[in-house]
Amino acid sequence: MDCVDLNVDNGVMREPSKRHFGVVADRGQRTASFWLLALVLMSICALMWNSLGMNQTLVIDGGSDYPVRAIDDRDPGNHGSSVASLERHGRTLGLQCEVGMAAPYPFCSMHITLAQAPDGIDLSQFSVMRIQLNATGPEPLQEVRVALGNFNPAYSKPDNIETLKNHELVYIQQTANSVIEVPMDRMSVASWWIEEHNVPLRYAGTELQHVVAMDIETGANLRAGPHRILVDRIELERKWVSPAAFRLGLLLVWLGAASVFVAIELARHKRQLRESRRQQQVLAQTITSLNARSESLEMLARTDAATGLLNRAGLKLGLEQLLVQFGINLFPTAVIFADIDHFKRINDSLGHAAGDAVIAQVATHLRNHVTHDDLVARWGGEEFLLLCPGTSGEEARRIAERLRQGMERQHWPNDVDVTCSFGIAVLKAGEDWLKAIQRADAAMYQAKQAGRNRVVLVQIS
Repeated sequence: MDCVDLNVDNGVMREPSKRHFGVVADRGQRTASFWLLALVLMSICALMWNSLGMNQTLVIDGGSDYPVRAIDDRDPGNHGSSVASLERHGRTLGLQCEVGMAAPYPFCSMHITLAQAPDGIDLSQFSVMRIQLNATGPEPLQEVRVALGNFNPAYSKPDNIETLKNHELVYIQQTANSVIEVPMDRMSVASWWIEEHNVPLRYAGTELQHVVAMDIETGANLRAGPHRILVDRIELERKWVSPAAFRLGLLLVWLGAASVFVAIELARHKRQLRESRRQQQVLAQTITSLNARSESLEMLARTDAATGLLNRAGLKLGLEQLLVQFGINLFPTAVIFADIDHFKRINDSLGHAAGDAVIAQVATHLRNHVTHDDLVARWGGEEFLLLCPGTSGEEARRIAERLRQGMERQHWPNDVDVTCSFGIAVLKAGEDWLKAIQRADAAMYQAKQAGRNRVVLVQIS
């Protein structure tokens, strides 16, 4: 604890805020809690970003740079009579098809080249396809076929689009120009293509790593006559980082953060253990220093009869009790040595009775301006000693200055002017307390030599 000065402002007594001991809040724990909360919030935001954003979109429409051509069933293999042609309306791609019934399976197709073989483009990580088109024809319901052609040198030839593995999606148009959203895993390899090309079983599955082309085609069961497919927009969407990979990365971040936290906690506990051992050594040294002088001091009475303050023995006992109560938190302890200026002159001119009255009033003034844990003793004659636990040198300087100024405002016996000179030293852990008193005494004499009625603080390196 520390010395507490009672200030008087406009006749109202108030007590300044007390400096107190206690365990300092664990900054490391607060920092760990802050980073844990920050990591939780960042994880939530990252998951939301991965779920709602972080998208890459491949757009196919009339404004795209992909080459487009019309294909129909008039090739030598089909011997059909359907006629296909392309049209463009702004960003809309159009396929005009006059269906003839000469071929067994008449068709028209809009063939879009996405990339050149053998590289193609990798669509294996794309998760969604959105299709917005309008198909018309003489049939009551319009069937549309969307196909992706993948190149693999095991079964494909660069100059023959028929050898591209055909992944198809076939659907019935319900509403014109509505957006159809289809998961990419709904794209399946056409069974007719597997049979026609006699593909081994190991190549029968879905492959979208080297997609070369997309085809928008008329469906099955066509009737003769004009057909039209207007493609407003086709989108393929994927995450820059797949949800599974993103969650795995987030898990690794958490594992890394947990490892760092554990390492920091282990280091902190090691530091605390070392500090605890050091404190125990300091306490042992201090207790040994106090016990070495206990026999001679215990022979003296603990209270000064003239002032009611502690005497030297009482001061030592009080310091021991504070050491047991507060342990290492007792330090630093300020030692304030006070001596009444020109006291011999007061005794000589006014008599010993007046001198005793002055000493008693000084003792009362000092005792009334300290806290319960601070110790005030009469060291001898007109000398007084204050021990203020947990008080730094600068804090002690302010306390002593307030005590000095308070004495100037006092009304003294026989209207004599009474002042004090103050010397301050700081008792460190493990130091002989009598040496600190000697330093405070020397500081008090410096105050005397400098003109009296002042405060001098001595520092040690």
